[in-house]
Amino acid sequence: MEVGKYVRYTSEQVESLERVYGECPMPSLLRQQLLIHECTILANIEPKQINVWF
Repeated sequence: MEVGKYVRYTSEQVESLERVYGECPMPSLLRQQLLIHECTILANIEPKQINVWF
C-alpha cells in the first residue's frame, strides 16, 4: 500500500467493522490482527488500516 493513499472500504467491510466496534470500541492490537485472519471480508485490509478505523 502506498503511503498516504486513501483506503475505500466496501459496504460489507464497514458493516463488519461497525459490528466489531459495537462490541468492543477499543480492541487490542492482537484482537485487531485476529479480525483480519478470522474475517475473510477484512482479509485484504492492512493491520494499520484496521488500527486507524478504531
